[in-house]
Amino acid sequence: MKSFDYSFLKEEKLSANYARLLSEISLMQGENALHKVVHEKLFDCLQQVAIIESVRTSNEIEGIATTQARFAAIFNGVKQPQNHAEEEIIGYKDALSLIHTSFNELQFCEKDILRLHSLLFSHTREGGGAYKKQDNLISQFSGGKRIIRFKPLSALETPEAMAQLVLAYDEAARDRQIPPLLLIPCVILDFLCIHPFDDGNGRMSRLLTLLLLYRSGFDAGRYVSFEGYVNKYRSDYYEALYASSQGWYFNKNDYMPYIGNFALMLYMCYTDLHTRIDLAENAGTRKVGRILALLKTREPMSKAQIHEYFPDISVSTIESALAELVHIGEIEKIGSNKNATYRIRR
Repeated sequence: MKSFDYSFLKEEKLSANYARLLSEISLMQGENALHKVVHEKLFDCLQQVAIIESVRTSNEIEGIATTQARFAAIFNGVKQPQNHAEEEIIGYKDALSLIHTSFNELQFCEKDILRLHSLLFSHTREGGGAYKKQDNLISQFSGGKRIIRFKPLSALETPEAMAQLVLAYDEAARDRQIPPLLLIPCVILDFLCIHPFDDGNGRMSRLLTLLLLYRSGFDAGRYVSFEGYVNKYRSDYYEALYASSQGWYFNKNDYMPYIGNFALMLYMCYTDLHTRIDLAENAGTRKVGRILALLKTREPMSKAQIHEYFPDISVSTIESALAELVHIGEIEKIGSNKNATYRIRR
């Protein structure tokens, strides 16, 4: 049976590429403290945008979605959820909000894990906050056939496994020889392989990832959606998860594919965040200069995409800046109306 012991991470030899990624992540996190003081308004705006993106994409990964208009209405409390998908979307918002506001008080313990799961399903009839009552399988349909990808622990084994997982994490987290950025993906992989709930395991894994990152001092996910990058590179994520789960039950699995994918997703969050900060710092105080600098580094972008990068700039100001840049010949407009994009004039 699976046992949980992360002491091997003391001796884990990383490839030069992964070692560089983790080193650069730590360096960029150290720089964030100063950036937050200098760009307080920008960080506040980025956090609001990231919460929206995280709620949308983490549910989207599981096929839980609604229209853009309905999402905005229920997210902002203008309308009440009308179906199960919308109830789950609001549940994720509630759980994520708790992590953002109270991560210092929350622990990686069974009580708080069950509390987060309860919040996740607090707007649904079935509710949450309890481990699975029946065995489950991780499967997919391929060529019209259902293929079993992984068989998690049985419902009978789950409570003891979760108790042991929490104890193993607590012991490893207190060991200064074990880097948090190696420990966190290993614990999350084990959580996913236990698959402790009847529903919501994927979303819970992403919530717990953020909780452990924030508690370890790595908070880029507050300002750039970690879930958004998992969603964008979903196939790579699932390939890494599959590779690292092979032989798991008999303690013969290799955590490195999942660690590597986790490190890459987190690195992209940090580089994205620092790109936005650099644009704010180096493009001058004029907002039109910031927008021009962004377009020089990207493929054609829509007004909405530009606003995601600069949430501190209003949509009307972005429209005015784009019109000015088109007028003076710096950029060109492609398409019209809502589908229009903008790029540097060639």
